[in-house]
Amino acid sequence: MLSWWKNLDLFFLTLSVFAIYRSTRISNNSLIKSALWISWVILFFLIVNEKISLLPIAELIIYITTSSLIFFHIYNLNFCQCKSDDCCAPKSKN
Repeated sequence: MLSWWKNLDLFFLTLSVFAIYRSTRISNNSLIKSALWISWVILFFLIVNEKISLLPIAELIIYITTSSLIFFHIYNLNFCQCKSDDCCAPKSKN
Protein backbone atom coordinates (compact mmCIF):
# COMPACT_ATOMS: atom_id res chain seq x y z
CA MET A 1 0.00 0.00 0.00
CA LEU A 2 1.15 3.54 -0.68
CA SER A 3 2.70 5.26 2.33
CA TRP A 4 1.03 8.64 1.69
CA TRP A 5 -2.40 6.99 1.92
CA LYS A 6 -1.65 5.73 5.43
CA ASN A 7 -0.84 9.25 6.62
CA LEU A 8 -3.76 11.03 4.97
CA ASP A 9 -5.78 11.08 8.19
CA LEU A 10 -2.86 12.76 10.00
CA PHE A 11 -2.79 15.43 7.30
CA PHE A 12 -6.50 16.14 7.75
CA LEU A 13 -6.11 16.12 11.53
CA THR A 14 -3.39 18.76 11.21
CA LEU A 15 -5.50 20.77 8.80
CA SER A 16 -8.50 20.59 11.13
CA VAL A 17 -6.56 21.97 14.11
CA PHE A 18 -5.86 25.13 12.12
CA ALA A 19 -9.51 25.36 11.03
CA ILE A 20 -10.71 24.98 14.61
CA TYR A 21 -8.19 27.52 15.87
CA ARG A 22 -9.40 30.07 13.32
CA SER A 23 -13.07 29.29 14.01
CA THR A 24 -12.73 29.62 17.76
CA ARG A 25 -10.92 32.96 17.43
CA ILE A 26 -13.89 34.57 15.69
CA SER A 27 -16.70 32.70 17.45
CA ASN A 28 -18.82 34.35 20.10
CA ASN A 29 -20.16 31.17 21.71
CA SER A 30 -17.92 29.66 24.38
CA LEU A 31 -19.84 26.36 24.44
CA ILE A 32 -19.25 25.83 20.73
CA LYS A 33 -15.57 26.72 21.17
CA SER A 34 -15.26 24.06 23.87
CA ALA A 35 -17.23 21.52 21.84
CA LEU A 36 -14.97 22.03 18.83
CA TRP A 37 -11.79 21.52 20.85
CA ILE A 38 -13.18 18.56 22.80
CA SER A 39 -14.28 16.88 19.56
CA TRP A 40 -10.85 17.47 18.05
CA VAL A 41 -9.03 16.05 21.09
CA ILE A 42 -11.22 12.95 21.04
CA LEU A 43 -10.65 12.54 17.30
CA PHE A 44 -6.90 12.99 17.79
CA PHE A 45 -6.89 10.27 20.47
CA LEU A 46 -8.93 7.93 18.27
CA ILE A 47 -6.68 8.38 15.24
CA VAL A 48 -3.50 7.93 17.25
CA ASN A 49 -5.06 4.90 18.92
CA GLU A 50 -5.87 3.46 15.50
CA LYS A 51 -2.26 3.99 14.36
CA ILE A 52 -0.66 2.30 17.40
CA SER A 53 -3.49 -0.14 18.22
CA LEU A 54 -3.55 0.69 21.92
CA LEU A 55 -7.23 0.01 22.67
CA PRO A 56 -9.82 -1.85 20.60
CA ILE A 57 -12.34 0.88 19.74
CA ALA A 58 -15.11 0.48 17.19
CA GLU A 59 -14.66 2.48 14.01
CA LEU A 60 -18.18 3.83 14.46
CA ILE A 61 -16.85 6.02 17.29
CA ILE A 62 -14.49 7.76 14.83
CA TYR A 63 -17.42 8.45 12.50
CA ILE A 64 -19.53 9.85 15.35
CA THR A 65 -16.71 12.08 16.56
CA THR A 66 -15.95 13.30 13.06
CA SER A 67 -19.63 13.99 12.44
CA SER A 68 -19.89 15.98 15.67
CA LEU A 69 -16.83 18.01 14.72
CA ILE A 70 -18.40 18.78 11.33
CA PHE A 71 -21.74 19.64 12.98
CA PHE A 72 -20.16 22.02 15.51
CA HIS A 73 -18.08 23.67 12.82
CA ILE A 74 -21.08 24.27 10.54
CA TYR A 75 -23.20 25.45 13.49
CA ASN A 76 -20.42 27.86 14.45
CA LEU A 77 -20.17 29.18 10.89
CA ASN A 78 -23.92 29.76 10.66
CA PHE A 79 -24.86 31.04 14.12
CA CYS A 80 -21.84 32.06 16.19
CA GLN A 81 -19.77 34.38 14.03
CA CYS A 82 -19.00 37.97 14.86
CA LYS A 83 -20.68 40.24 12.34
CA SER A 84 -18.79 43.36 13.38
CA ASP A 85 -15.43 44.25 14.90
CA ASP A 86 -16.82 44.96 18.35
CA CYS A 87 -19.14 41.96 18.84
CA CYS A 88 -16.53 39.92 20.67
CA ALA A 89 -15.34 42.81 22.81
CA PRO A 90 -16.31 42.64 26.48
CA LYS A 91 -19.46 44.62 27.24
CA SER A 92 -19.00 47.53 29.65
CA LYS A 93 -21.41 47.79 32.56
CA ASN A 94 -23.15 51.14 32.97
